[in-house]
Amino acid sequence: MDVASEIPLVLYVEDEDDNFTIAALRLRGRFKVLRASTDREACELVRRRGRELRAVLMDAQLRGGVLDGFQLARLFTGRPLEGLLPSFARGVPVLDAPVFLLTAYGHMLPAGADTSGATAFYPKPVDYSRLILHLQSLSRVVAGGVHAAQ
Repeated sequence: MDVASEIPLVLYVEDEDDNFTIAALRLRGRFKVLRASTDREACELVRRRGRELRAVLMDAQLRGGVLDGFQLARLFTGRPLEGLLPSFARGVPVLDAPVFLLTAYGHMLPAGADTSGATAFYPKPVDYSRLILHLQSLSRVVAGGVHAAQ
């Protein structure tokens, strides 16, 4: 088995190019990072590569889509969503990988934000040293609720 195939695969759902570029640079060598820039792309990648994913990094605010990061986190972790799912989100498999919400809201999420699908949330700008340690410490199945990374 070659070294490249042993590098854990992480999906980053992020609509901002600069945020993705920074994450990819900070995580390189430790993780292979796939990008989805829309809710639709995220669902497609989870369908195709979900079994390979070690974790999902989820931007809480996704512009131009039907589902935001909070809703995608719930969808990917098998928690029910209110209302009808868009057709592209139907039949998306439940992940065995934790979902980390990355948010420009800081430690104060908007009222009514449902973080029950997330393992943790990290305020932007992201402390990648802490996030990397967190990602490296994970087992394949993570139990527990959401907490803010300090």
